[in-house]
Amino acid sequence: MKIKEKILIIEDEANISSFIAAVLEANDYDTMASPTGSKAITMITSHCPDLILLDLGLPDMDGISIIRFVREWSTCPIIVISARNHERDKVEALDAGGFAMTPIMAYSAKYASAFYGPFRAAAGSAPAFGDRRGYQMDPHNRREALRECALDVSEGADILMV
Repeated sequence: MKIKEKILIIEDEANISSFIAAVLEANDYDTMASPTGSKAITMITSHCPDLILLDLGLPDMDGISIIRFVREWSTCPIIVISARNHERDKVEALDAGGFAMTPIMAYSAKYASAFYGPFRAAAGSAPAFGDRRGYQMDPHNRREALRECALDVSEGADILMV
């Protein structure tokens, strides 16, 4: 009998947690879930999962506190699955996980481009609906792009992608 790897999902949004668990279980992993940091700490110490998927924005504590707690006694891999998009949050999470010297690339200025269209079509990854204009910058507004790049650098980005 094959022993399945245990993955702890720490996510307060029930629909996201359920979706992740369903995908992992369909791929032969055992999953456990916690909607709060305090319950997660109990589960981590009692179950010793093989992998932790961690949302940073929990209702009772910051996920970075959990990273620090785990790193005090374990090398269990932790993957952060957070909607936070500030570079300083990424830097703090990496530092807490023991990766202080890991370079961070920021995708600072996002412009629409027809260059990638053929690659997306070939890979079958074109958007199924809508478009991406809502999060792309106006190419005529250079100042906005420069402000975003400067902000990412001030928050700890080592490499900027435009």
